[in-house]
Amino acid sequence: MERLIAAGALDGFGVERRQLLWALGGLHYRARELPLGWEIDPAALPVLTAIERQAQEMAVLGLSLGAHVLAGARAELAAQGFTDSVDIRRRGHGERARLAGVLVVHQSPPTAKGFHFLTLEDEFGLVDVIVRPPVYVAHRTLLRSARLLVVTGTIQYENGIANLLALSLVAPDRR
Repeated sequence: MERLIAAGALDGFGVERRQLLWALGGLHYRARELPLGWEIDPAALPVLTAIERQAQEMAVLGLSLGAHVLAGARAELAAQGFTDSVDIRRRGHGERARLAGVLVVHQSPPTAKGFHFLTLEDEFGLVDVIVRPPVYVAHRTLLRSARLLVVTGTIQYENGIANLLALSLVAPDRR
């Protein structure tokens, strides 16, 4: 039940998630026992923020059912010089770009000679990122643990498709 509440499956009942979780603590059921309820004192709990709801959904489902996690920060990101997945495809070969995104795919095929291939997602789409072996070695721990990345790199076109060749990687809270 906790996971259903955290995922937003019961939002349609019009009761805030924290209130539902609190009420859940008052339920008690075990097989072969009388279905007696436990008295639980009501609590005035704050409503979850949009970021907290997204974090719960991501933890339970691996994705958010609402707006993309970066949508609310786009104006601030743009003011700091970040580009987005749409703009990456508008820029020219060899231009530098800084992109923030959710890491959705990390591949390192045995035939790739140490290269790693990432796919980052922002609220507009996906961007493929190529990570050379020395860059991977320098950021190995980060790539194994971070869900949100900031990549600074150079735009490369191959067969008409824009990729970002990573020069550096950081987690947003470590910038």
